[in-house]
Amino acid sequence: MAWSVGGVFLLVGSIIFIQWHKLKEEIYKGVLVTKGIYEHIRHPHYLSIILMMFGASFFLQSLWVLIFAILNVIILNEAARKEEDYLIKTHGAKYEEYMKKVRWRFIPLVI
Repeated sequence: MAWSVGGVFLLVGSIIFIQWHKLKEEIYKGVLVTKGIYEHIRHPHYLSIILMMFGASFFLQSLWVLIFAILNVIILNEAARKEEDYLIKTHGAKYEEYMKKVRWRFIPLVI
């Protein structure tokens, strides 16, 4: 059962990572990307990391990896908050409007 759950998390995390990667060039050029996966969540790259870490913890059935995954959520949430502060300074009202439209940093209806 743990392998199945871990496998699903790893698969979904990988799919989200691929969706983020398709838009990476625009992001690194300083363009505010609001299409694709960004229509649903504001930080798909961080979400892909979180899902893959939890997937690895279930797949490997490792308490240490689970603890590391939980710590990653805390660290990546703080990184997302700082990134949002930067994006507000860079893109101003346009990013604030995007934040109102796409309310979820990582998982819709959760966080």
